[in-house]
Amino acid sequence: GYKALAQYETFLKITNPKSFYRLFDHYVFKRKSHVLLVILLKILGIFLSLFDPIVRLSYQKSTQGIQIQKEVWSERLGRSLDVFWDKNKSQFGVTVERTSAFLNWRIFQNPNIKYNFFSSYQDDILVGYIITRQAESGFPAGVIVDVIAKENNPHIIDALVKQAILDFEERNISYITFKALEGHGFLNLAF
Repeated sequence: GYKALAQYETFLKITNPKSFYRLFDHYVFKRKSHVLLVILLKILGIFLSLFDPIVRLSYQKSTQGIQIQKEVWSERLGRSLDVFWDKNKSQFGVTVERTSAFLNWRIFQNPNIKYNFFSSYQDDILVGYIITRQAESGFPAGVIVDVIAKENNPHIIDALVKQAILDFEERNISYITFKALEGHGFLNLAF
């Protein structure tokens, strides 16, 4: 009898078209009736791959003024996370407290799942972070677990998502998924 307060949207980004087509070949296009569709998708993939250098250049330009780094747990990071959460938690509705104690336990000390944690700084002040992981599946898939930024700043979120995409591409991940509440249309720009 509960009413949903919001719906989730699932974003999908193909990062390695050749590997992604193998996924389709394996699961979807085994039938001869799909041969034409397979050919069209492969041609589309070749066409889209021509734009890859342009996209990478735009990634680098959009992050000016925002420093992003991959993090491991440290007391300094813990203090920065607590200050960041105290200043920004009011912008969220009902959610888990993203304190340093919680993030250290859930992300950095998790014995079952290896997460990657990228933080963003402006003027040496933590202004956001993104958490990613590799999904356990037959094909290399990436998952964006969480992204949070000061005042939901779309420029910070954009820079963090683009950093995650570059990291996944460097690791030859075929595709990335991310679930977010409806209404975060600015994610379409980064994703």
